[in-house]
Amino acid sequence: MSQVCYICNGEFDDSGSFKSTVLAGTGVIQFCHKHECWASFEQDQAEELDTLQTLFAMRWNADMRAIKMWQAAGPGRDLTWPDHADLLVWLLGELDKKEASK
Repeated sequence: MSQVCYICNGEFDDSGSFKSTVLAGTGVIQFCHKHECWASFEQDQAEELDTLQTLFAMRWNADMRAIKMWQAAGPGRDLTWPDHADLLVWLLGELDKKEASK
């Protein structure tokens, strides 16, 4: 039975001249014996991981800034984190107040 490489779309047979890997949610994908196909896949995965880690850090930092603003705005909020939807509603209200005061 013929297989198709995930990277170069080249066909190869089941003689063992390929690598397989399992990706969460996508099942098993296969690569031909060419080292550059496997290396290309690994590089793509590393780049995607870096992107996801950067996006998470940006989101986390923005959330922490917003939570600190929310905590500072009211008494008794020092040890409380608001629900994310409530935080967004509060932030939009603060934005409306700033825009109205211009």
